[in-house]
Amino acid sequence: MTDNAQAGRINGQRLASTIPLKSEPVRTSACSVVVRCESIHNNPRAVNRRASDFRNLRKACHLRVGARVMLALNHIWKVPTVPLGLMNGARGVVVAICYAPMQSQRVDGEAVGGTGWPARDIRGMARGIDNCPLPDFVVVHFPAYKGPQIFPGLPSTWVPIPCCEVRSQTSQSCTRYGVPLKLAWALTIHKSQGITAPEGTLISFEGSRMPRAASKPGLAFVGWTRATTWEKVVFQKLPPIEDFLAVRMQPDFKARTVFEAEADKLHDELLLRYGITESVHIADHQEHLKRVIKARDGRAASEAELDDIASMLGTQLWNLTVALVCVFE
Repeated sequence: MTDNAQAGRINGQRLASTIPLKSEPVRTSACSVVVRCESIHNNPRAVNRRASDFRNLRKACHLRVGARVMLALNHIWKVPTVPLGLMNGARGVVVAICYAPMQSQRVDGEAVGGTGWPARDIRGMARGIDNCPLPDFVVVHFPAYKGPQIFPGLPSTWVPIPCCEVRSQTSQSCTRYGVPLKLAWALTIHKSQGITAPEGTLISFEGSRMPRAASKPGLAFVGWTRATTWEKVVFQKLPPIEDFLAVRMQPDFKARTVFEAEADKLHDELLLRYGITESVHIADHQEHLKRVIKARDGRAASEAELDDIASMLGTQLWNLTVALVCVFE
C-alpha cells in the first residue's frame, strides 16, 4: 500500500475476518478472539505521542492467534536479536497470546504490565489496563528465526515476544511499555523496504491518499522488487503512466541522472581497460542466466529473456530506461 490509512483498513478487515457476529452460534476459539494490548506510560504527556517517537512501539495494538505481524524492535529480552534473524521488520504469525495468572509474577519481572486475563466492562468493551492487562508474552512463528530452539518439543521457529520498554526519542522523561508488534497483512511500500517476499506481493493504489504516489522517487522501485519473480507480482488500480513519468521533473531525479550517466561511462571504460567488449560482456551474462534458469526452473532461457539481458547491458539502455527505473532506489 502507499499509505498507512490503506494498510490500516486492510489489516483491520483481516483481523476481524474470523470474528463471529453476536447472532452467530459458534464455539469460541483462539482465532476468533481479538485482544487489545494497551501500552503503559510513565507520564501522561507520553500517551498521545506517535509510535515513531518510541521506535514504532504503538500506543495500543490488537492481536489474535493467526494474525500476521511484524516485529518493531531489534532488541528482545534485552538481547540484540538481529544475528538471530529477528529485527525491526521481521514478519511472522501469532501462535499464542499468554497472560500471567492473577497475582503471579510476570516472566519479564515487570509488575507494571499487570496480571490476569482480558475482561469486558459493563458496556461489553475491553479498554484500559484494568480490563486489558498486557500479555506476559506473545508466541510468534518467525520463519526467518535462526536462533536456538526455545520451546522443547515445539517448532524451533516459535519465539516468545515479551513486552518492552522504550524511551521517547524526543523526551527522555517519557517511556512506553508495550507489545513490540504490529499487524502486517498489509504494509506500506516504505515499510516493506528491505523485505524479500517469496510468497509474492499485491501492490495496490486503491484508495490511496497520497497525491500522485507513483511520482515519488523510489516508491515504485521498492514496491516492484519485493517479490522474487514477476510471476508473483499483482497490481491493483495502477495510476496512469504520466504519474510515473512525472518523477523526471524532481531535482533528486535530475541529480541521479547525471550520476548514473557518469557511472555508466566509467563502467564501460573499465571493461575496455580489461579488454572486455560489450558483446563479450552481454554473452557472459546471457550464459549465466541460462545456467540459473536451468538449475532453478529446469528449462531453457527464452529468447525474450536473453534479449532483456542484451537490452539491459547495451549502450542504449540509459536512454531507454532512465525515466522509469534508474532512481527508484
